[in-house]
Amino acid sequence: MVQNHSWTPPDVGPRAAILGLDNWDDFGFRTSFDLWFRPAENTSPIGIGRVKIALADQPTGPSPVPEGDFPDGLPTTGSPWISVGQDALYYEALAGFGQAGQEILRGLGDVTTTEDASRLERELRNLEQSSAVFRISLLRNISLNTVLRQWRRIATGGPRQTQYWFSYHLPQAAGEIVHPPLDFEVRPASVPSSNIHVLIGPNGVGKTTLLRSLATAAVAPTPVPMTAEGRIVYNNDAGFANVLLVTFSAFDPFIGVHPDREVKFQHVGLTAYRDSGEPGDAHGSRLKEREELAGEFIDSLRSIATSGHYGQWVTTLFILGSDRQFRDAVIGDDEDTPIPDHPIGLLKGDGNELTNGAGRSWRAIFMNLSSGHALVLLTVTRLVDLVAERTLVLIDEPEAHLHPPLLSSFVRALSELLSDRNGVAITATHSPVVLQEVPKSCAYKIRRSRGRARRPRIETYGENVGVLTHEIFGLEVKKSGFYAELEKAVERFDSYEDVLRFFDDQLGDEAKGLVHVLLADKWAESR
Repeated sequence: MVQNHSWTPPDVGPRAAILGLDNWDDFGFRTSFDLWFRPAENTSPIGIGRVKIALADQPTGPSPVPEGDFPDGLPTTGSPWISVGQDALYYEALAGFGQAGQEILRGLGDVTTTEDASRLERELRNLEQSSAVFRISLLRNISLNTVLRQWRRIATGGPRQTQYWFSYHLPQAAGEIVHPPLDFEVRPASVPSSNIHVLIGPNGVGKTTLLRSLATAAVAPTPVPMTAEGRIVYNNDAGFANVLLVTFSAFDPFIGVHPDREVKFQHVGLTAYRDSGEPGDAHGSRLKEREELAGEFIDSLRSIATSGHYGQWVTTLFILGSDRQFRDAVIGDDEDTPIPDHPIGLLKGDGNELTNGAGRSWRAIFMNLSSGHALVLLTVTRLVDLVAERTLVLIDEPEAHLHPPLLSSFVRALSELLSDRNGVAITATHSPVVLQEVPKSCAYKIRRSRGRARRPRIETYGENVGVLTHEIFGLEVKKSGFYAELEKAVERFDSYEDVLRFFDDQLGDEAKGLVHVLLADKWAESR
């Protein structure tokens, strides 16, 4: 568990909001509290969630708010109180109390309570510029767009998640055939999940170039006219809350992507951008040292500790732990310990060092991991910290550092996180292991002809990797390795059983799946 504070609220007391102080440090500010609500006198308090509270002009140092009961809200001061819940569930819990929840929000100075949406946006953007504690602590790794759109909607009784969609229109040269847009739709609670979309095709067809163009369009102001990088059309012109760029390669395709100031974006990967004019390689990036990556990991861990996302971080690690090597390296080998009691831990040890439940330093754990395991741990930790509703996560070739079992676990963990937060990811890949984790309605096959993209012909979710390989790569795979031998056998024999006998029943599952597809193709061609 997270070691925040030892104080818990008593059952005895008035009907009140109850604050429990958390002394985690946000760059010098101490603003974090756990909120409970005692709905009637001398009844058991109900946990609401994590909230950050401050005076608008609060300096660094201890919080001016004591922990305890607040039946009438916070005391009046010369400077206004401001507060921000740290996730959507906080606002959903308070909305469930109706008028009482609204009273708590107003009593704590919650920033979502201004009724006029346009005025609220102006006030909060001004506050972001004028108040250091608001900008640095209350909004630490939270997009103001998330507060304005999703959290305000929930606080006023709206749903926690909403359906949304967007279309990417590729740039068109003069006289070029107009290609249809790439459509992406996110449907909350859909099965299979619609929060991950895949761009798949052989190497060299332009997947990474397409992803980079999409990134440039995503961080542009909205609405935006057609540019050299294309444009994105949104269902409600709202754009994305924030954009996360994830690369698993030392060759970063996102160099030169410059966001509009209202679009918060983060880069997660092995490379760091160079400042303009800094001497270095011509591509404007450099490789990060392992110690620098460890610093990013620890920074996100501290943010998770203050935001109330610890439980989801643990759940994500356990999904990744289905890969035994990752589990042994990061989690430990006690498979019988239930998740809530498992000593993964996020504790403050000597000198404020973050440790797990067994007292091991998380920085040391990270430094001792293989490059692949370290990059996955960094990536999922950053994503748990940063993803919100309408977050766009762009991922380039995750298979570059991950073997298939860990790759599959990573995609499942990403899907669960995005489904919970209502974010969306677009992944460029040539791996059918990634494709089999999404339905065909969330996949595009990319071909060498510029801008040529279409849905797979077959359903892809849970499909055999061999079948998917044939569907995506077609003739290119049939002419290499065992694929060519299978094709020769299918040309010679007309039944599945005859082909198996020809190989003396020594075909693996992938090969058997391809035999079915090749025979179907042969039958279709003979009609």
